[in-house]
Amino acid sequence: MGFSVDGLYDLWYTVLYEVRLVPLCRRLGDGLWEVRSNITGGRMARVIFVVHAARMVLLHGFVKKTRKTAKPDLELARKRAKGDHVMTKEKGRIGSSFEDYLAEQGTLEEANASAVKRVLAWQLEQEMERKQISKSAMARAMCTSRSQLDRILDPDNDHIRLDTLTAAANVLGLNLRIELIG
Repeated sequence: MGFSVDGLYDLWYTVLYEVRLVPLCRRLGDGLWEVRSNITGGRMARVIFVVHAARMVLLHGFVKKTRKTAKPDLELARKRAKGDHVMTKEKGRIGSSFEDYLAEQGTLEEANASAVKRVLAWQLEQEMERKQISKSAMARAMCTSRSQLDRILDPDNDHIRLDTLTAAANVLGLNLRIELIG
């Protein structure tokens, strides 16, 4: 599963703002933002970014080892934000992509799967709310338990079978579409 830089930005925007997972993103000051992501082994990945010309410009990514962001990490991000690392229409993209960073860390597939599951869970909940379908009614229509439905709607649970997601979509009058893109 691949995303363009614009597609990845749109996905992060959806996850952070429309799904209301803003606690995963926090302001660091000086125009810097930090996005947090759980990765394997109970570790936390961090990416420091700025928003420039309506784009998310990734400045520095790292695996955080303590609660407080290390001073060298903040200084490097600040230096990059002030330097020529910020995107402009004339220069295009500078540096590696966020996907490259995740691939280097060995977490690209996990991050993509987690992001997709979060968006799917959010879309199901939004449609249930729009159609005024309670969790109990949804579970009954799917011929499953309420606890199973809670697992489907849990944005952190990415171990859901496709037939289960398809059943949930069908109850809501939706279709689940999955495609491979290169």
